[in-house]
Amino acid sequence: MRHRIVPSSTGLQTLDSRTLGRPVHLLPRFCEELKLGLDVLLRTLLHRRHAAVFHVSSVTMSPFDDALNRRRWLTCDSSVGRLACSLDRRIVLAALAYRFGLMNQDQAALDDESSRETATEERLTVSLSQQLIRFVAERIDPQCPQLPQIGASDAQAALRDIVPPRAGAWQICVRLHDVQRSSSSDLFLMLDARWAERLLTRLSPQQAPSLRKKGGGQPLAKRMQVRLNARLLQMELSLGDLLGLKVGALLPVSLGDTGVYVDDARLFTAVVAEHRGRLCLTSFQDTD
Repeated sequence: MRHRIVPSSTGLQTLDSRTLGRPVHLLPRFCEELKLGLDVLLRTLLHRRHAAVFHVSSVTMSPFDDALNRRRWLTCDSSVGRLACSLDRRIVLAALAYRFGLMNQDQAALDDESSRETATEERLTVSLSQQLIRFVAERIDPQCPQLPQIGASDAQAALRDIVPPRAGAWQICVRLHDVQRSSSSDLFLMLDARWAERLLTRLSPQQAPSLRKKGGGQPLAKRMQVRLNARLLQMELSLGDLLGLKVGALLPVSLGDTGVYVDDARLFTAVVAEHRGRLCLTSFQDTD
């Protein structure tokens, strides 16, 4: 078992009591899995929908720093405990700039965090924060109870200074790199003592055999299941032709490239082929 050592004001090293007897040496592995998953999540939330290009540079986890209390947070309470998320405002401003095609404007104006926050920005901040909180909760415990949903009309009330967490809270720092603008920003997630205990219990050596059996020892990319939907055909008919259809009528069609979707995000195009009486997709190509 490893312990976290922090420097004291006298120059001597002291043990951090919040990490004693806990498998904190396994947290980097959890952070690496979280980093891979967040890259996929942000590709869905921002890259496709807002044409943004954010890359997760690093994910680190440490006991909660009281200096973060000065940030603005969205908190989410459940029967397990409290989770919270705090985004750098420039992340939200950049996402909106991508979405509305404003990236060619003056970059200093786009990053002006002294400007008045709009209702659109508040709603996007709440939406992104909730998605991130839900994602982390499911990674800590796939069987976690459903987290409450915050409506768009409650955005302003939901964003507030965090209530100082009790001893034992932890923070997750996610470093995001905006590829197009070559700039970096941070987002933070807070786990209260009960959520942190839930995570450390999951990572403990006693839990390792069951986790290995469940995951099969495979990397995250092999374990993560994604449902693909292929839209094979779309055609237009006049109202007269539609009303004239009868049982047994034939519509001449030809299958070309088809769109392949994850939820409502069009990720690939593919060619429809026949193999032993079954339709298959082949020749996948990334979409722009």
